[in-house]
Amino acid sequence: MDILAALLEDEDETVQIATMQHLTNLLKQDFIRMKPSILTRMLILAADPDPRSQIVHQKASFCLRQVLKPRSPKIFQENFIAVLILTTGAFSIDASHERRMQISTQTQRSVTFERGVFPGAAGRAKRMSIFTFCLSNMTEEQRLTVFGQITNLILEIPLLRKVDITNTEMIEILFDAICLLHRHKLLQFQLVGGKNARNVEQETFDDESIRKEGMKRTAFLETCAKTRIQFITKSTFPILAELRNQMKAARSPLLPTIGKLCRAWLNEIPGLKESDIMYRNLVDDLAEECALWSNDDDIADPAAAQEKKKTTSSSGKKRSKIAQNADSSAVAAIFDDSENEGQENIEPNLSANLTVLEKSVIQMEKTINAHNESAISPAQRNIMRRKSRRSSLAALATNLTPIRRNPNHEASQVTPNSK
Repeated sequence: MDILAALLEDEDETVQIATMQHLTNLLKQDFIRMKPSILTRMLILAADPDPRSQIVHQKASFCLRQVLKPRSPKIFQENFIAVLILTTGAFSIDASHERRMQISTQTQRSVTFERGVFPGAAGRAKRMSIFTFCLSNMTEEQRLTVFGQITNLILEIPLLRKVDITNTEMIEILFDAICLLHRHKLLQFQLVGGKNARNVEQETFDDESIRKEGMKRTAFLETCAKTRIQFITKSTFPILAELRNQMKAARSPLLPTIGKLCRAWLNEIPGLKESDIMYRNLVDDLAEECALWSNDDDIADPAAAQEKKKTTSSSGKKRSKIAQNADSSAVAAIFDDSENEGQENIEPNLSANLTVLEKSVIQMEKTINAHNESAISPAQRNIMRRKSRRSSLAALATNLTPIRRNPNHEASQVTPNSK
């Protein structure tokens, strides 16, 4: 099996076709056990086909869908996390060595040296095509299970044990996990509503059996959608909130990616903001940070994003007005450097303490104006904060030294950006 798996990567199309035929015949036998490494190699051929080798693509798809799936209906669900790890090379996220032991010796050696089958930001499109192929061959129940596996086996791992979330492999697997939960249509379980739903009902009205089947299908999808929302509220979002804090402390380039997901769910899921007071504070933090985020849906390269962040910080946080929308214009005014042109030589510690004081002013404003907080839009609230800061920072500047000498206050308030 190891030799055949290695031959799948041969440049000769004839060798690939013959190898696929042998693998298909072997995998029909009950005593042959499928390994995630071999499954991944076959998924590469089936999900990312070369237009010049359609025969290989067809044979790989036939083997996966017509031979393996009937024998093991949960094959894509059970191996999804293993495929996620193999393609990104993030082997450190798997604490137990069970999944790593399932990888063939030859494949494990090559993958370890190459840091994954499709490592880095350059392999994101190919990895996503493989994930889409797997998800498209799952049932709704299996996709819900995968939703939970991504939460518990990928996103929660950095919170349970010490894992370096700044290396390339961890950045890529976390990026893929967040993008799958945020934007992949097969994991959203959205219902067809409005005009489309009425058209479906009218078309199937004449056939009673088809109409009943459609009603059952709609009720089932509604149950899946509710289950997803409940799981997000009780499990996924609390994990994301803690993971975001950890990424913020580590200055991870994925902070905008996870911030966009948190902000989208806070706006879309009813009652999520009110379920925890911490989430209300998170809404304010995300509203301020959104001015620094790009309007792009994806980060093309985390390393480039991190370099861009450093350049932006050293140049006084100058941003292009074209990349800012109407909702973030008021937030962007807070970071306007027009008033600080003569303060470019401020020491880093002084800038950090000003940030602490600004946060103190924000917290004080929330306490005073708590009864009016819900009636004010985020843009208006940020404009009021800016006016209050101008009048308060001058009076609070004399307290810089006591704050800097208080180690407890500094440990709890100073962000990693002050280093």
